[in-house]
Amino acid sequence: MDKRYQPIYTIGEAAKQLGVVVPFLRILEKTNLLLTARSEYGKRLYSQCDIEYIRVLLDLGLKQNKTIDEIIRSVEGLRCWEILECEAAERSNCLKYLNVNAMCWMREDVICEGNPKKCRECTVYRSLYELLPEQLSN
Repeated sequence: MDKRYQPIYTIGEAAKQLGVVVPFLRILEKTNLLLTARSEYGKRLYSQCDIEYIRVLLDLGLKQNKTIDEIIRSVEGLRCWEILECEAAERSNCLKYLNVNAMCWMREDVICEGNPKKCRECTVYRSLYELLPEQLSN
């Protein structure tokens, strides 16, 4: 596994690196903008890529005056089938393609085979911090 994706920072360490309060990180998790890894004891853990993604969210909120709802709508509007270059046959059975208003990790009925850990390995989820600024500028 690429070390940038390895969840190693506690919620307190992540908040300190980002200059935010811990409840802010919990809000991102509650709104499904961020999938938080958990330790075997249930503690939230963040990777370097999570930190970079949260910085993008902060930048969008502070510098571009985007609300959480606007950011959520932008994430929901990402077309994962284009990112993954899915064929028409694959799209015809894809709940995201058929219901564009929610990313799969934002819907419990389609979350990665019932395993949120798989979402953190998803190409689309992992590319959010690169794709989101472009999506919001359109």
